[in-house]
Amino acid sequence: MSIRVICFDLDDTLWPVDSVIRHAENALRQWFYRYYPRIPQNFSISDMQAMRQELLREQPELYANLHELRRINIKQVVNAVGYDEAIIEPALDIFDNARHKVKPYHDVIPALERLYKNYTLCALTNGTADVKRIDKLARFFTVSLRAGDVGHAKPHPALFETACQRCEVEPEQVLHIGDHVDSDVLGALQAGMHAIWMNRKKQDWNAEHQPHAIIHSLEELDNVLKQGL
Repeated sequence: MSIRVICFDLDDTLWPVDSVIRHAENALRQWFYRYYPRIPQNFSISDMQAMRQELLREQPELYANLHELRRINIKQVVNAVGYDEAIIEPALDIFDNARHKVKPYHDVIPALERLYKNYTLCALTNGTADVKRIDKLARFFTVSLRAGDVGHAKPHPALFETACQRCEVEPEQVLHIGDHVDSDVLGALQAGMHAIWMNRKKQDWNAEHQPHAIIHSLEELDNVLKQGL
């Protein structure tokens, strides 16, 4: 069966994520300093990161809902310094708005311009980004799914299965492209999809099962699709 749908992971596949998260965390910290200074006076960014890691150890199900993880974390520091919990949602909005200010890799928009004319495009992420909120990218994507939408993170099959349902295709008609070996490539293969490893860092492949192709940029994808998977 021919490929009808191409699914993309987002973070570190379509844009570098570390700088985005740093920007969002700094934006939230500056907002705290301006309006609720007892929080940054008592908790550093690294303190809050350590608290989230502890929450994940205690509640691993939060890996599938990173938005809820951050909500709980903000609630922890709000309660610790005695502010009203009413500030939690506005704080989340500050972080979330900044988290969506991404800068796609140079190859992304030209590739999407070509692809969306011939394929249905779908975003599948374990993170909190919604590609529909990113002006430069939203028009290319028919479906945008996050782990929090289905209650399971990749490589669990739920996100892949939901993508097939939303796009009304069989798994073998779907190609998934992502940077993470387990979550993206092996998860997609186990779900019955085609899988391409986006290896922007030019690392070695170390897993037993092979992807259908390995690319270092979306500039290489046209040739891969022409050659067949």
